[in-house]
Amino acid sequence: FQQNPELGENLRTELEQPARRRIRDAVKNPLRLALMCRIWGLGRGGLPNTRAMLYEQFVEAIYEWKQDRFPTTSTQRSHLNQALGKLALMAIANEKTKFRLRHRFVCEILGAPDEGMFQLALQLGWLNQVGISEAQGEKVYAFYHPTFQEYFAALAINDWKFFLNSSPSPHSYPFSPSLPTFVYQGKEVIPFCLGRDDISPDNKEVLIKKLIKYENNCGGIYN
Repeated sequence: FQQNPELGENLRTELEQPARRRIRDAVKNPLRLALMCRIWGLGRGGLPNTRAMLYEQFVEAIYEWKQDRFPTTSTQRSHLNQALGKLALMAIANEKTKFRLRHRFVCEILGAPDEGMFQLALQLGWLNQVGISEAQGEKVYAFYHPTFQEYFAALAINDWKFFLNSSPSPHSYPFSPSLPTFVYQGKEVIPFCLGRDDISPDNKEVLIKKLIKYENNCGGIYN
């Protein structure tokens, strides 16, 4: 933008539009602001309409950012996104895990840390070691940022019933999560699901109606 001030001013003008309030709030974070500037500088296009589409662009921007040092193919990216989605969703669904992922837990999903998905996730920065657990002396990892974990988790959900079933059977979903709609994590994942363009509007409408009419058998507290 220093070489092309007009480009930066165009982005500033776009972000100041009332309809861009949510995106404007999102890019107050330095990481997301840097990604937004990169996307704007390369694309010369308009801003996305949903949070999910915004993070989809962020994810692609990070892959491209790391392409020189850690090249990936579109197939590798797709497989890694699916694996990260499964990891993110299982972690959020587990009250003891959430955003701090134990080494053994990550290995169960991504495999050994010196090869395959685990190694690639570390190289690209999707996962980072953030400490050692005091109880077991085990490495602890976290996603690049909690909102990226929520985005990847949303990619792993293909059925609205997931949000309404707090005790699914082992055969209900590939990894049997338990994520009631009224807990914090679930509410953050839902907007990402509603913003996905690969889910039909009819399915989104069903989810919204089910959420509105959800019966929690607790005297109407949820409503």
